Amino acid sequence: MNKYLLIAVTIIASSVQADEGIKRCQNEGKSFYECKQEFEARFIKGIDDLIIRDGKTLTLKPLEKHNPDKVLVDGDLQYTVKAHFPEPQISLISVTGWEYFNAYAYHHKYGTYIEVFDEIRFSEDGKYLLAFGDDIEAGFTPNAVAVYKLGHWPELLVHFQNMNFGVSDANFSSSGEA
Repeated sequence: MNKYLLIAVTIIASSVQADEGIKRCQNEGKSFYECKQEFEARFIKGIDDLIIRDGKTLTLKPLEKHNPDKVLVDGDLQYTVKAHFPEPQISLISVTGWEYFNAYAYHHKYGTYIEVFDEIRFSEDGKYLLAFGDDIEAGFTPNAVAVYKLGHWPELLVHFQNMNFGVSDANFSSSGEA
């Protein structure tokens, strides 16, 4: 079966929007930091054998015990668990700082950590990862799309970056049609 990459491109400026859950939390009168902590706690709950938050330290644990833990410490950059995908055992980590926004994927199965912009999707068979992002308004992070083949180390198959437009949504298609 052939796989094709379907890319939806935004040509107008798009604003960076906070997660809806964080917005709802802030509407309850809590600070952004408090809401971010609550949001992250939801993802960590139930997978504390893979992700541990201890104050400013975020520890990502590999399934293969011979690989070292990935330890991230909040400082100039803040690390937050944005999502966890159980089937491929990949966690999406948001990284923010002064005029810096990015994301990384941590593959628990192999202990690998790669830059993936802001959003990720998986192919139906779980063998490929699609990463994309857009930051047209502020321009602090890449407007890009990349496709990786997952394995012991994610193999970069395709990468495209342009500051004139951003990829606001993308997904794999397995219909076999162009």
